[in-house]
Amino acid sequence: MSGKMSKLVLIAVLSALAAVGATEPKAVAPHVQKKQCPAPKLTKASMIQRSTLARALVAAKKPDPTCATGVLSLAGAVTDKPQVCCPAYCGECSDYSACGSIRGQDSANACCLSNVLDLECGATKTPANVCLKKCGEAVPPCIMEDGVVFKMPEMTGAADDCNEAVPDWMAKAEAAVKAAQGGDERWAELQKAGTIYNKVALYAAVFPGQTVLAQKKQCPTPKLTKASMLQRSGAMRALVATKKPDPTCATGVLSLAGAVTDKPQVCCPAYCGECSDYSACGSIRGQDSANACCLSKVLDLECGATKTPANVCLKKCSEAVPPCVMEDGVVFKMPEMTGAADDCNEAVPDWMAKAEAAVKAAQGGAERWAELQKAGTIYNKVALYATVFPGQKVF
Repeated sequence: MSGKMSKLVLIAVLSALAAVGATEPKAVAPHVQKKQCPAPKLTKASMIQRSTLARALVAAKKPDPTCATGVLSLAGAVTDKPQVCCPAYCGECSDYSACGSIRGQDSANACCLSNVLDLECGATKTPANVCLKKCGEAVPPCIMEDGVVFKMPEMTGAADDCNEAVPDWMAKAEAAVKAAQGGDERWAELQKAGTIYNKVALYAAVFPGQTVLAQKKQCPTPKLTKASMLQRSGAMRALVATKKPDPTCATGVLSLAGAVTDKPQVCCPAYCGECSDYSACGSIRGQDSANACCLSKVLDLECGATKTPANVCLKKCSEAVPPCVMEDGVVFKMPEMTGAADDCNEAVPDWMAKAEAAVKAAQGGAERWAELQKAGTIYNKVALYATVFPGQKVF
């Protein structure tokens, strides 16, 4: 009996232990929290840009329903509450440590998320003259639409904002016009006339009585390299020797078209480097070069157009070499050449001009050149060399 009793007691104890183990609570799995994104922050450039746009909207009495001029709070940052749009100068829209003292001012009711929500019109007991409206009716600080999740725009440059550029510009233009006395009526007139996209008309509306000058971009004066100067000076000497003009300023340097109002362009000699009224134009190489290199001086010496004596005046380039005056009413451009390949069609004529000049410079040269042309040997370098340097061997 005692052995049976011991077994029964053991079974009872084991059953009790099993019952206790069955009632023990199971280990609870740890709660996995969703990662919280940091509050969006604006760069200084974005702050300035958006603050300017906000002032334009205020002046035009328009709201900012998408928080385009401010900075958004995170969606769901405060449970069961809508997002908030804080002014751009806040940098971010949350209950961060410095939100109540931006720029040393009391900014809590504009930059601190909880404070802005506590001032919502209709949802709180804040007086109407202090409460903050929905962004569909006002500019930041304001409350975004309930039940809608808004995101900060991601823009890296003007190309990403191309569809907003014109509306933004128009908002600023409208604000500027309406800020002036009688601006509302003037804006209505511009809209009716269809000239709201005309910058000149808008400028005249904002600044009445002031002239709008549409300045054309001024290109730099063309300049010659030393190599070009030497090359063109050699070509000009050939033209002088053959008594040929330079109607396209191929041997000199051109002035800018329209540099002097209602006056033609000028072709200065290549040694001038450029053809304008630059500081050193009157003393190139230590010589008196004003009448060759200074644009105004050359124009003052034009034959027929001025009272300059015939023995001093400068002819048209169609009759002479630089310095000369280009044809009226025609815009000429400096030739752009980077190497011999670009000038291949001119190489032979240029060489021939130099050869002709060299032959004719010798005594009886004109007759000799005529003989070479008649014999068809003007392209024969040996014959030309023998003509220019009689008695010398050609190697």
